[in-house]
Amino acid sequence: MVRTDLALPAGVGMPALVVSAGERAGVRFPVFFASSIRSSHRRRA
Repeated sequence: MVRTDLALPAGVGMPALVVSAGERAGVRFPVFFASSIRSSHRRRA
């Protein structure tokens, strides 16, 4: 499931590579960095 309710703060732009990759990449890029990792092992790392 892709979250589309995430927004970048004002003044922050997307990297050129992500922009050139299209709209879907523009949505998935911030989701990748803002989402939680659901794993019981993440606290050990």
